[in-house]
Amino acid sequence: MVSSPRPAGQRGRGPSPVRLGRSPRVSGPWCRSSVRGMTLSELIIYCFLMGMLVTAVYSVLVLSQRYLRISQASLDLQAYAQRAVAHLSHDIADSRYSTVTAGSGVVTMLSPRDANDNMVRDASGNLYWQKWIEYYLANGCLVRCESPITPTITPPTTPPDTFPPGTVIAQDVSTFAVGTQPTSQSVSLQIGFSTSVLSPGDTYINAITDAVCPRN
Repeated sequence: MVSSPRPAGQRGRGPSPVRLGRSPRVSGPWCRSSVRGMTLSELIIYCFLMGMLVTAVYSVLVLSQRYLRISQASLDLQAYAQRAVAHLSHDIADSRYSTVTAGSGVVTMLSPRDANDNMVRDASGNLYWQKWIEYYLANGCLVRCESPITPTITPPTTPPDTFPPGTVIAQDVSTFAVGTQPTSQSVSLQIGFSTSVLSPGDTYINAITDAVCPRN
């Protein structure tokens, strides 16, 4: 403990000693901490608001995923439809109307194109018919088959009973109908597509129709 020196000429009791190494203690109701906890009602309201926020965010994510899948399904079906119509239109346009045979979910036709996809003609410009082509619907797939024949200028009229295994042209095909129109000497096409987006009952459907005129 250290005492302050008494000034010269000063009488009486000197100043109180000052204690070193210890902070003065302050007490009183005004010194309470300003930090307090949450009441039960505040906690319930907070949890309710957070639940609403999480639900809203989850709903937005679900809708975004749904729209994304619908858009992708639409693009896939459009690509299948364009590919199927392109192949069918190409083969029917190369064929002759008299050789096109349409049935339930199946169509056959002659083709003048060889294995290299070239058309061969004789000296008079007549085409050599090279093969039969068949399209049919099986298990939601549109299949294209080829059956080569001996090249001939006179087109045969009867397709073979069986075709070799073919190539899948399009998937998710629900309907496939081909009809011949004698008046206009054309061939009508109707192809329907459907696919499940998120569940078996949630499907996206697309349909396309077209008419092609083969050689006469």
